[in-house]
Formats: sequence, C-alpha cells, structure tokens
Amino acid sequence: MGRGFETAEMAQKFNDDYTVKLNQKQADGTESVIPEGSGRNSLKIVPPSKCYLTLKPGDTAGIPLFAGVANEFSGVQCPSNPLFIYGLAKDDVVVVWSA
Repeated sequence: MGRGFETAEMAQKFNDDYTVKLNQKQADGTESVIPEGSGRNSLKIVPPSKCYLTLKPGDTAGIPLFAGVANEFSGVQCPSNPLFIYGLAKDDVVVVWSA
C-alpha cells in the first residue's frame, strides 16, 4: 500500500457552499466574503487571481491565496470568524467550499 493517498474513510466531505461575485466593499476588503462559521473544520478558497485572506476588515496584508487553485485551511489553521479578501476587483468570482 502506497503512502500519500487518502482512503474514502479519511477524506473530508466538502460542499460547494457558494460562489461569491464580489461587490465593491468585498473587493476593497472592508466587507466579509466568508461569513462566520463556528462549526467549520476546513475551507477551500479558489480566487481568480492572487490575493490575500485577512481576519480584519481593511487589512492589506494577510495569508496569500493563489489563483485558480483550492487554497485549503483546516484544523487550527481554519478560523471560525468572518474572513476578508484583499486584492481582488469588483465582480471577481470566488468559489468557497467548507466542511
């Protein structure tokens, strides 16, 4: 048996919860893109271009998110508070999966 492969029992069930078309406040990083999620264990965020995930509105520095791929956060790296994204434009679309 090889290493590095998840079995079906180990795989986390992700739901395609929502697709967000950013309004101007979300694009500016002053309105949350991802709402509070106290029961959240994992997140996958797929932005259209490089941007930054922040914990506070108006922050211009944060965790880099890479374009076109699922940026995954789980366990202690997965905050339950509302999340903000800085560095995208109005009408950009962000896909978010949660588990």
